[in-house]
Amino acid sequence: MKKLAVASYGILVFLYAFVPIGQLIGFSCGYDFEIFNNSVFTVFLAVVSVLLTVLLFVSKLPVSKLNGFLALLIMPLSLITGFCLLFSSTWRLTGVFVLVTCLSAFILLAKFAQPLVAQIIVTTFSCLVFNLLVFVACLSIFIGSFGCNTVVQTVASPQNRYVAKVIDSDQGALGGNTWVDIYENKSLNLLFCRFTKTPVRVYRGKWGEFQDMKISWNDEETIMINGKPYSVYEEAEL
Repeated sequence: MKKLAVASYGILVFLYAFVPIGQLIGFSCGYDFEIFNNSVFTVFLAVVSVLLTVLLFVSKLPVSKLNGFLALLIMPLSLITGFCLLFSSTWRLTGVFVLVTCLSAFILLAKFAQPLVAQIIVTTFSCLVFNLLVFVACLSIFIGSFGCNTVVQTVASPQNRYVAKVIDSDQGALGGNTWVDIYENKSLNLLFCRFTKTPVRVYRGKWGEFQDMKISWNDEETIMINGKPYSVYEEAEL
């Protein structure tokens, strides 16, 4: 039974840390990290969190130092993962399942975390961040995703090394933009996630510009946008 408890905490720590660590690794290497299906992962995370929380309560095992330490990690990791999922998903119910996950983590923190001083510190900090997460989750549930980015045109380079994507970024009341992102056809696909080369945003324009935009490739490393050349390596100014 003791091994079961350690395994339960270990599974939760792994799942909660998976997305933040993946994004951190990707960022440090110049890649974007993404889950193939954010909605499925979010639901899976919530269900596993509830089941393992119930299991740990029912088992009534004594809390070891290792389990107490892992319980301290679970809540902060769940909050970080919650923000990552909320800002990368367009599904309105993401906020609901994120809150379920974080509440499960909070229960484990309050019940099993050790030592007491660390528990108080982590609980205080987590409560403050959780309030912000609730606010963001409510916005996601009742308003929808934070902006809508739609790819309206895709143009491959002559040798198919790069793909230019014209993006209509609609930010609602905040306005919007037209972007041209250059994607290199290079990615690392894993079981249910992947690392893709971070795109270079070579053009930033006003919202709606995409409707009359003329775009073509001059060569493999230069793209023409409305008659002006842009290098695939140079990021557009903000």
